Formats: sequence, C-alpha cells, structure tokens
Amino acid sequence: MKESGIPYQQDFVSGYLLGRQYAPLTITYPEEERSSSRTSYLRAALNSGRTKLKVYPNTLAKKIVFDSSLTATGIEVEATSYGNTKTFVLSASKEVIISAGPFQSPQLLMVSGIGPRDQLEAHDITVLADRMGVGASMEDHLDFSPVFEITIQNGVGATADPSANGPLIEEYRINRTGPFTNAGVDYIGWENLPSSYRSNLSTAALADLAMFPTDWPEVEYEISAASLSGSDPSKRFGTIVTVPVTPLSRGWVNITSNSTRDLPAINPNQLSHPTDREVAVQAFKRSRSFFYTEAMRPIVIEEAMPGANVTSDGAILEYIMASGYQNWHASCTCRMGRVNDSMAVVDTHAKVIGVNGVRVVDASSFALLPPGHPQSTVYMLAEKIAADILAGL
Repeated sequence: MKESGIPYQQDFVSGYLLGRQYAPLTITYPEEERSSSRTSYLRAALNSGRTKLKVYPNTLAKKIVFDSSLTATGIEVEATSYGNTKTFVLSASKEVIISAGPFQSPQLLMVSGIGPRDQLEAHDITVLADRMGVGASMEDHLDFSPVFEITIQNGVGATADPSANGPLIEEYRINRTGPFTNAGVDYIGWENLPSSYRSNLSTAALADLAMFPTDWPEVEYEISAASLSGSDPSKRFGTIVTVPVTPLSRGWVNITSNSTRDLPAINPNQLSHPTDREVAVQAFKRSRSFFYTEAMRPIVIEEAMPGANVTSDGAILEYIMASGYQNWHASCTCRMGRVNDSMAVVDTHAKVIGVNGVRVVDASSFALLPPGHPQSTVYMLAEKIAADILAGL
C-alpha cells in the first residue's frame, strides 16, 4: 500500500479514515474471542448484580402492543421451553425499545402495524402508521476480491488445509494461542480512487461521487488469507478484499406474513445503481494492481481468481457480480430523518414517527451507512439514545 501511494494513518478511531494502518479489533481477553455487544455490554451488566435487567431466553417478539392513543404498552412474546410454547405480554412502564437489527426491526414494526400500507394490508395487518420507509433504503457494503496464489506458508491461511487444523484448533482450545487467535484481517486501508482509475468513470458517476464529503473514502482494502474450496490443499492463497464504501444502490426488507416466525424477504439490491458498478470495476483493477508491486513480488505466484486473462470491464463486472458478497453492514431500513420526511422512520431521538413510546436503536435506524465498519457507530448510537432517555428526551 505504501508503494502504491496510500499514506500512513495514525489510527482509524480518530475520525479520519484515508490511509493505511493495522486494523483495530475488539477481542475479549483472556478468551481471545471476538467481542460483541453481548460480551462487552450485556455480560458485564448481568455480572454487575443490578436487579432491573431481566433476560427472557428462547423468547420471540411477536408484535408491539398499542392502546387506543397509539402509545406502546408492551410487547407480545412467544416463549418456548421444553417443547411447550406460551404467548404472553411483557408490559412497558415507560416505552418499548426495539433492537432486532436491520432485517427484523422493520419486520417487527410492520407486523405491529407500522409500515407501507400496501404491504400491511396484503397480510391483513391493521395499519396504525403508514410509513413508506419501513424496510426501505437498505444500505450495505459489497465485498469482492482478486485472489492470488502465494508462497507464504507459516500459519497464514491455515484453514485452507483442513488436515492441518486439528493441532492448531487444539492449541487454541487449550491455550488460546496460535494462528486461530488471528481475526483474519490484520491490515486495512482506505482511499479515493487515484486519477488513473478515476479517469475511466463516466461524467454521471463522477457527479455522484462528488456528493460525498472530500474526506469520505471511496474504497476500502482488507488484506487477508483466502481459502478456495476444492483447490489443492497444499497451496496458499492471499487476497485483498475490496469494498467500495460509497454505495448508491438501495435494497429492501419486506414481510412475508403477519408473523415474525416467518423470515422476511430481503433484497440487498447491490450493484443496481450504475455508479456502483463503475466504481466496483475500477476498485477491482486498483486492488489487483497491488499484487504487481515490487513489495509483493517475492510472495506472488499467479492470479487464481478471476485469472489474469480477465481484463475487460464487462468481464470484471461479471466476476464481481458472481463472487461478491455482503459485508454484514446492512443498515438504514428504519432510517432516521426529519419528522416531515415521508421516508424517515425514526426521529433524531430514535422515536418511531407516527406512534408513541417506541424507539428503534440499532443499525437499521442509521440515517446513512458510514464508510468505516459500523460496530462502533452502533455502540455510539445506543449510548446517545440511552443518554436521551435519561435526559427525558
């Protein structure tokens, strides 16, 4: 990355992303496991001895319960224990806070009567608040990669050879040491496309990118090992995961019935916007170029996917569309916005517009998907809304 002109960045937690640096990770110690909101917040709360937190395991939220003034009074839930299922209501003394994620938070709102009228009526749901934005405006980052065979052997990409994993898994299980303590993406970088790639974009694409702030990167790169299923297990592969972070495509989440037991229909709709397709192709070319630097020459053998013969924009796009995958950054399906915005679902305090006593606090209530990884943004949002509640907002 240095040879390719991506500058050194002190860190990625100070508000400035453009540059390269080791990836910040949330890892529990001494477990050496990835830390989540459960391990970093909920576990601490459960161990604190506080009496106002109660967890209902094996319990499914069915719908929000409202009174005649459209004020939430609780949640109808379905609990399963030893094969027996019971339905009951958890009453709310103050308000209901939904945090079911970008797919099931909008689903729960819709089966409770908050969402697009046509969807609700199609499933015989009484419309309490006709909000077109529920389930719409979904943003996510798309990952795709050039994959190269490399010479590095020592523990890198150990999972490419299942027969070698046994002792490594045992070492991790017993000592919490070895290659399996590695999170997989050690070094990352962000940049705006260099001029040699930017010049290939259309006038319309350049105008779209100009809408973003100048310090908002266009592409992220993640260095990682790669496991190619069905390939020679003695070989090792490396990749630079390529992630355009100015998505203009918008997906959606729709309900498939009036019950949360039935999974919603989800369409990420990625690469549906022409600018996203153009940026993806140029970002791929840029990512591929890293493997041809002098710094990489000692370890690169040859390009394994899609292959050095795949050079045209059309062929590259075809490869991206066939191999790309979501980056688990789905968001904005209960988008935050102004109360008079017909597509907004929650206001600036995460309160659901059109009813009373309900908030949505998770990535679904983002106003927009930030270019970085959104874990810390979710935590920040939750802490901000918690402060709002304490302040009576």
